[in-house]
This record gives sequence, structure tokens and C-alpha cells, in this order.
Amino acid sequence: MIYPIPWLLILIVSIPEAFLVLKLGFKLCNTNISTKHSLITSIIVGISSYYIRKTDIVFGLHTLITIILLTFLIWILTRIKFIHALMATLIGSLISGVLQSTISTILLSLTKKTFSDIVSNPILGIFYFLPSGLMMMFLYFYLKYRKVYVLDLKMYSED
Repeated sequence: MIYPIPWLLILIVSIPEAFLVLKLGFKLCNTNISTKHSLITSIIVGISSYYIRKTDIVFGLHTLITIILLTFLIWILTRIKFIHALMATLIGSLISGVLQSTISTILLSLTKKTFSDIVSNPILGIFYFLPSGLMMMFLYFYLKYRKVYVLDLKMYSED
């Protein structure tokens, strides 16, 4: 069973993480997505993650379910092409995963904590998310300022 997460982590980690995944993924695809749509989707996904984590599924499958949910919700809310929503969500999730795994590995090594310590102490979970969350936020603003993207989905949009 996947470890359940408290509501505090939903509010401070899950919702902001989903928001940043969407904003960063769509920015890297040179597609704008409204803050309103990102926020609505992030709140729904955050609440859903609470219940997903309570189910008896294989560890890691919750991430796939979350990506699918993010994709479907943003597709429904924005009417963007499904494949574009999927690509942006996957790119944002990939960046988030790389940052979190890299930063968490470094922090676990520096603090001599274990994954079990983080699971048993929600406050540690928050502190371990903050560096990668801040890095995602800074990356988003850098990309926005420099107008950098890896995939131009606007090129494939019907105007």
C-alpha cells in the first residue's frame, strides 16, 4: 500500500506541485495555460491524490494516475488538443521528477534521513519539497523571461 498523506501535505505540497507541473510543462511547450485552469486542476488533483494514496495500489502507479488525471482535467477545462495536454503534462512531470529525485537524494545524504523518516513526519515532507518547488518556480520565470521552450505546440494549433 502507498503511504497515506495528511491534508497539510495536500495543501502545501500536492496542490502547488501539480500547479507547477502544469505551468512549467505548458511553458516548455510554448503554450499558455491560464492560472485559473491550472489552479482548478491542481486543487482537484490534490484532493484526488489524498484518496489515491489511501488505495491499495502498487507504489509508483499513483504518479501515473496523477498524470492521467492532470491531462484529462486540463484537456476538459481548456479544450486544448488531448495530445498537447498529454505532452505538456508529461514534460512538466519529467522535470519535476528529475528535480525532486536529484534534490531529495542530496538532502537525504546531507541530513542523514531516510525515506521512512520523511513519510512518518509530514513537516519533513514539506521541507524536502520546498527546494524542488522553488527550483521549478524559478525555472518557470526564467523560461517566461527568456522565451525558451523545448517544443512549440503553438505551431500545431489551429487558429
